[in-house]
Amino acid sequence: VWSTPVNKLAARFALSNAALTKVCERFNIPRPPQGHWARVAWNHTADRPSLPDAPDGVPELIVLDGHASASTRSSGASQDPEPESPRVPVAETLASPHAVTTHLEKEFKRNVLDPHGRAVVGWAHHPQLCIRPTNVKRALLLVDALFKALTQRGHAVEMKAWGLPPSPTLTVTIAERGDVRLRVEEKLTNAPHVPTAEELDNEKTWRSRIRKYDQVPSDNLIFKVEGANWQYVGIKSWSDTKWRRMEDQLGRVILTMEDIARFNHEENVLMETSRRAAEERKRRALRGERIEQWRAWLAKDLEQLAASWETARRVTAFLDAYEHAQSGTSTTSAIPWLGAARNYARRFDPLSSIDRVAKDLDPPDDVLAEFVEEQERRVKH
Repeated sequence: VWSTPVNKLAARFALSNAALTKVCERFNIPRPPQGHWARVAWNHTADRPSLPDAPDGVPELIVLDGHASASTRSSGASQDPEPESPRVPVAETLASPHAVTTHLEKEFKRNVLDPHGRAVVGWAHHPQLCIRPTNVKRALLLVDALFKALTQRGHAVEMKAWGLPPSPTLTVTIAERGDVRLRVEEKLTNAPHVPTAEELDNEKTWRSRIRKYDQVPSDNLIFKVEGANWQYVGIKSWSDTKWRRMEDQLGRVILTMEDIARFNHEENVLMETSRRAAEERKRRALRGERIEQWRAWLAKDLEQLAASWETARRVTAFLDAYEHAQSGTSTTSAIPWLGAARNYARRFDPLSSIDRVAKDLDPPDDVLAEFVEEQERRVKH
């Protein structure tokens, strides 16, 4: 990272910039400060810190697996072997189809076509399936085999509402990891455009240009896995080729779904951890401010308690002197007045309810929040 900018180095390892930065932070690898490469471009020398010792339990060789997850592995010196693709047999006829396959078959019968003559299932601008009627049977056999294989691996396939406005979307829930979405479409290819008589007339009259190519369905299907985190750098689509048909690639589609779901889950855990850490930092900072307000209030409260105690003491002393002065001559009306006056003095005296005098120097967050709200209400009123 001190010889090559992170953006170029990340591409070499098939990682995102953020992922490579996380690797450096995780293993205490110093990175160049902001503006370093601009200074290097002007032949300025920069102090490069020495590489510190690795954290406990981290080997000297750190293996990066950018293809699968853009994550780090520190338990060994070599990458784990790529998992073997499960075998997914594709039937010749649609027998005992998956419930979602049955739903898709019914949707295809509505015969909603796009401008290229492909039957559409789902949103017109972003369909779940987009295939010419002549290829619908093959597509249904492929997705049915895929759905059944996913179910056998403990995953769930269903139509879930997604997007705004919500629309039923072909969704695969990977066990304990989360959802990914699947799209299947027939790829378009360029074919020479045959000008119409109207186009030729417009070209001659208005010198309008005639397009050279039309986009037409190619008979090749493509399976796209959507819903991956933006940092995911692995393959997200599989298609028919001259050398390999989709019938032989469904196992790779399953591994791709599982890999994306796993990566999404790991990123979500990291994001949740970061969010909680940020909330904790905010809570601590906010608590520090509130504790200062609380202790300032405690000082004022202490002064008020002392003033009330002094008032109660003076009133009580006066009443004692009054009783002494009235010895043997007290009137009937003076007795109830004297009792009420002594009650008044006791209400003033904080020591009459001694358990309410001392306050908590370090109260919990909910008490502090309630205290601050009360103080703000008093200021407003």
